[in-house]
Amino acid sequence: MKVEGLQEDRESGSEVGGTPMGSAGSACSPGSADRCMSRLLSAVESELQAGREKGDPTERELRVTLEDAELWRKFQNITNEMIVTKNGRRMFPVLKVSISGLDPSSMYSILLDFVPADGCRWKFVNGEWVAAGRAEGRGEGRGHGSVYIHPDSPNFGAHWMKAAVTFNKVKLTNKVNGGGQIMLNSLHKYEPQLHIVCVGSRHRLVSNVSFRETQFIAVTAYQNEEITALKIKYNPFAKAFLDAKESFKLSHSRLWLLNQQSAMAHITINQYLQQVYEAIDNHDGSFCAELLSFKHPHVANPRLQLASPEEKCQQVLEPPYDEMVAAHLRCTYAVANHDFMEAYKFQTLVSHKEENWALPVMFAVTLDLRIFANNAEQQLQKKGKGQPGDMLEKAAEQLMSCFRVCASDNRAGIEDSKKWGMLFLINQLFKIYFKINKLHLCKPLIRAIDGSNLKNDYSTAQRVTYKYYVGRKAMFDSDFKPAEEYLSFSFQHCHRSSQKNKRMILIYLLPVKMLLGHMPTHQLLKKYDLMQFDDVTKAVSEGNLLLLNEALSKHETFFIRCGIFLILEKLKIITYRNLFKKVYLLLRSHQLPLDAFLVALRMMQVEDVDIDEVQCILANLIYMGHIKGYISHQHQKLVVSKQNPFPPLSSVS
Repeated sequence: MKVEGLQEDRESGSEVGGTPMGSAGSACSPGSADRCMSRLLSAVESELQAGREKGDPTERELRVTLEDAELWRKFQNITNEMIVTKNGRRMFPVLKVSISGLDPSSMYSILLDFVPADGCRWKFVNGEWVAAGRAEGRGEGRGHGSVYIHPDSPNFGAHWMKAAVTFNKVKLTNKVNGGGQIMLNSLHKYEPQLHIVCVGSRHRLVSNVSFRETQFIAVTAYQNEEITALKIKYNPFAKAFLDAKESFKLSHSRLWLLNQQSAMAHITINQYLQQVYEAIDNHDGSFCAELLSFKHPHVANPRLQLASPEEKCQQVLEPPYDEMVAAHLRCTYAVANHDFMEAYKFQTLVSHKEENWALPVMFAVTLDLRIFANNAEQQLQKKGKGQPGDMLEKAAEQLMSCFRVCASDNRAGIEDSKKWGMLFLINQLFKIYFKINKLHLCKPLIRAIDGSNLKNDYSTAQRVTYKYYVGRKAMFDSDFKPAEEYLSFSFQHCHRSSQKNKRMILIYLLPVKMLLGHMPTHQLLKKYDLMQFDDVTKAVSEGNLLLLNEALSKHETFFIRCGIFLILEKLKIITYRNLFKKVYLLLRSHQLPLDAFLVALRMMQVEDVDIDEVQCILANLIYMGHIKGYISHQHQKLVVSKQNPFPPLSSVS
């Protein structure tokens, strides 16, 4: 292996007796020069002594151990990412190793290289990394940028063994800029590789060491929210989390907010307005949205909670932005005083619908508007004022106003169209309509998306939310096949770290699946803490009406709160079908007396049941396609088909 940047050692004899040592000693008297030499040799001996216990002159017992291996494995489990920037960014976790088995008195240099872990280029899709073509070449002109020489090199083996060797000054870049930085290609996977070189009259490569736990994908901005959370948890001062491009995404992280609160608590009104001005001037919609969002820590700053901020805003900002920001600051003042009626009133004034770059601002403002309307309504209800749903309906009118602006934008360039904001606003409207139980108002919104040529191009997160609500509506309309399709899409594409959202989707997907004959496993229910469905699943599968009634009664409050109790009641017809199938299997006949079904129902403690009711249940099952046959009233028998008399539930339309 050719090791770049490694300088040849000088002969040790000339080093000790040469000019540099003589120059240093010229300032000392002859006696003191001897003492200086003695002190230097003593320091060398001390250095050698410190590593002798771990030393091995033969180097046969050489061992290199990764420090903080457990931390590295936490990142490896979700595919680690490392930021690369033009100016270089330090690694976290920091690469740190312990070495033993070197010759304590020999000189070694330790180098770090980053080798491609595979031949792929990667991309982050639907919450996971997938291969996206062949990797780019390492390129030319990288020079020393491809190898990092530890700043303590060269040094005695004893020095390297006395303490962990840390590479905390390594910087990763995506530009050729020298300065000892490591240049990597973004969206490529790398594995750090350690080289131990014995230096002297002839250089000798002693060992190459790498650890799979340290593999990572180079990125210019973190893609996986789980990686972001781990970086924040274990390295709260990492600069990567303060990048302007990342800050809007990270504003939704509670930990990030906590780290930012101390800084934002001291910002002045003029500093805040200057930031807003720069965001508007640069058409930076994400940063501007952050500064007008109640998810950002600036709203907790008392200096910005002003009852009359209009004058200060007019001094810095041009219309209409001065009015928008003033309304936002008055809103922060109202929230600080727990007056959500006032907060809602001023939030309605914080709107900007004219330019496409401001779409993130519209998203942030309308999200807060819906939340304030909900809080204001709760305050009114406590005071015994207003009608339930009044404030949310008014908020829906504001959102519809924004939606019409987006939907009617017919400019030529789709990239500049406000139609990209339609799905976000529809999702906010869905949340309101489901809250106030006006699902019929969802129909025109669904038609608008069905007729849009962008319906498959919106962000995955927005499509997951949209399909979730459309699936719920289809379920309530008893359109179970479409409901299964929509809810399954939401569950499959929901980010794997969003366990709470996945659980919410399952609450509605499970009843639909059961009605279509697909029973959930015990492991799935346990994983998402939905054991309320466990007895229901068991009862339906076994045709046990008694157990089904007990399960519905036991968890009635939960099912009613989720709005699925009546849907689960429909499982009784499936349970009847499975119970009657057991009767058929026991009698082994295609002509089944109705009395047999009556006995089965009475065993399940179904009260006030008679032959007429048995015939009614059987007629419904035949009509719905769950039983292939007919009722012979003359002979009081159910005559079933000789081929597949109880078709699979999944085949019944």
